[in-house]
Amino acid sequence: MIAGTLDQQPVKVLLLGPCPPPDHGTSVPFGHLVRFLQDHYRVRLSIVNSHVSGSPLRKAGALGAVWSAIAVVLRTISQALRCPVCLLYGSQAFIATIGSVLTLLLRSVMRKKVVVYVPGGEFDVYFSRLPAPLRRLVRWTLSRADALVLQTRLSAENLAGSFSNLRVVSNWMDTLQSGPGTTEDPTVRFVFMGEIRREKGVGELLAAFPRARQQMWREGWEITLDLYGAPREETAEALDRIAAGWYPGVRYHPPVPHDRYVRELAQYDVLILPTYMPSEGHPGVLIEAQALGIPVIATRWRSLPEVVEDGVNGILCDPRDTESLRIAIETLASDPDLRRRLGRSGQTTAGAFRVERVLPELAGLCGLAPLATE
Repeated sequence: MIAGTLDQQPVKVLLLGPCPPPDHGTSVPFGHLVRFLQDHYRVRLSIVNSHVSGSPLRKAGALGAVWSAIAVVLRTISQALRCPVCLLYGSQAFIATIGSVLTLLLRSVMRKKVVVYVPGGEFDVYFSRLPAPLRRLVRWTLSRADALVLQTRLSAENLAGSFSNLRVVSNWMDTLQSGPGTTEDPTVRFVFMGEIRREKGVGELLAAFPRARQQMWREGWEITLDLYGAPREETAEALDRIAAGWYPGVRYHPPVPHDRYVRELAQYDVLILPTYMPSEGHPGVLIEAQALGIPVIATRWRSLPEVVEDGVNGILCDPRDTESLRIAIETLASDPDLRRRLGRSGQTTAGAFRVERVLPELAGLCGLAPLATE
């Protein structure tokens, strides 16, 4: 093992990953990883930004994209010359292309220790849909990594027959603080945070919520729904209808910076994420809501049941099922005790996703030992 004790020189580690800006999506946990290693390990980090899409060369179209990818490869190889340990962190498409090339070069040619981490929860599906020749090539290259690390157990189980170097390290969060908890206020505030797109279940949510709101009004409860997120063209009409007052009690807010959105989230009583997004893994917004003691409504989709256990720390609905979503909204709106119980249990769940619990696993796969403590 490469030790990181006080009497040794820092270990030089190459980190390839999405560096802000933009500070959202996978760049947030990557930033947590950088800070955690700097704070808890005797390392000297060389960081290469994998944001090919942010390169000025992309303005040149497909040729520019190729040159951007080549530039990332060259910068990585240049930095890796001085680093015995390399951690490649990127999307499934990035890892299957640039990441595969780099794994082969760094591990087989330059003899570096290489760990590959794929955030999200769809690498198994993505891999299975690759053309057979490309799938064989990706298997051959990524099998050479010291560890191919996936975020979810489901993806790892589905790929167990293709890779022998698989490991599972869950998503991690660094903004876990206890929230105020649910109240007896007759107004129950629901919130959705994420991209405003079809696969996030926004259409089903806007269909279910008005019916639930009407029923709750009859029972003496007032419920509201706020949506935060970047809109997609496919949902522009729905947002126009919200602005025009078609959905009483529903408001839309543009996305807020990550350092502010947790404070916004803490104002609400229930988080709703009725997603059926193909790439969904362990959504950070679910974990952060649970950490704040906020009960969640999510879907039985892909690896979400690894985070939300129905009736224990949240409520699960079937994806695309407006009726079960309506029932879940009404159930939590009318039962403060249930909201409190699910919120408390969610805080226990969220503790398992803290950086202090998760990232030592990833650092250990890289052969790093934590700083010695007195």
